[in-house]
Amino acid sequence: MPHHLPRSLLLRQPNALRPLPRHILQSRIPPHHRHFTSLVRRLRSPQLFGRRSAEPLRYQSVRFRKPPYFTWRRAFTTALYAAVVYAYARFLFRFLDIEVEILDEDELPEDQQREGREVTDDEGEGEEGPFYADEESTFIPLTWATKLPRSFYKGSDPEWQEFVKVAKHKQRHRKIQDELVQVVYTGATQHPTISRQLGGKDLKVGKYWLDISFPDGPPPEYERSGLE
Repeated sequence: MPHHLPRSLLLRQPNALRPLPRHILQSRIPPHHRHFTSLVRRLRSPQLFGRRSAEPLRYQSVRFRKPPYFTWRRAFTTALYAAVVYAYARFLFRFLDIEVEILDEDELPEDQQREGREVTDDEGEGEEGPFYADEESTFIPLTWATKLPRSFYKGSDPEWQEFVKVAKHKQRHRKIQDELVQVVYTGATQHPTISRQLGGKDLKVGKYWLDISFPDGPPPEYERSGLE
């Protein structure tokens, strides 16, 4: 004959299978088994870290690698620099005209046919000296200009001989002074600001004192290396 439980026991029977709380289970587990259980749990979930606030912290393994050699940004930068260099070279070489012309000895004038002719010491010294390029030629400087050592006139130089002639000619002195005064007077009267400060019209030349001095050497010269 089957045995039936009371109704109150039937309602309470599922609660009998309810698991115990975690802190009660941990208190019943021996310490060495408890440590082993926590170690197994850590190995099973390596992506979780526990903070003191009991909030999980996830992490993810990454790997760094070098960027590829060819990128669109690098290609655009290279093309931009190449275009700038090409445009600069194209604009620069428009003004450069290189011509190479080979002339035979028969086509040269007689005064330029120097091959086989003896050169004297005086002529050789006269040909030496700085090279002066044509003023209309295109020159591309490559270095800064450097000042050459100063030179002085000699008694035999034509410039110094001309200075001696002018110094002895008193009338020429007076003429040079008058011409200089007229140049300054004309420039002052034609300039509106200077003319207004001097009183406008009816300007006259007053007294003046001018001395003529002669330099003891030619003007300073500068040298610069470059392409022509």
